[in-house]
Amino acid sequence: MAIVSKYGKERFIDNGRGRIDVGPGEGEYKPYDLLFGALSACYFYTLDSLAKKLRVDYDEVSISIDGIKKDDKIATLKDVYFTIEAEGVSDREKFKKVCELAGKYCSIHATVAQVSNMHHEIIFK
Repeated sequence: MAIVSKYGKERFIDNGRGRIDVGPGEGEYKPYDLLFGALSACYFYTLDSLAKKLRVDYDEVSISIDGIKKDDKIATLKDVYFTIEAEGVSDREKFKKVCELAGKYCSIHATVAQVSNMHHEIIFK
């Protein structure tokens, strides 16, 4: 699956199934928006798969991600903060374990963790 990016009069990323407008304007995504979105989606799909395997039910999961960059010439991420809100969880202790394992098995999480400290907060509703 190839991703095509174009930057001219229009700035967008297209994967052949959909298009995302890139830039600082209204309705556009900046690079870290895309990175955090990819990280969130990868983490969630890993979490969802593990929850099914470990028989942990939930009604809804919301993941917010923010980060702080290092104050270096090349400003890589220093810290990444996850806030995971979960509703209707059948077993909270097992869900915490699922979240821990999702961080381990999500490939994008593992990649970002090579350069950043990863912090996770779980809020049950």
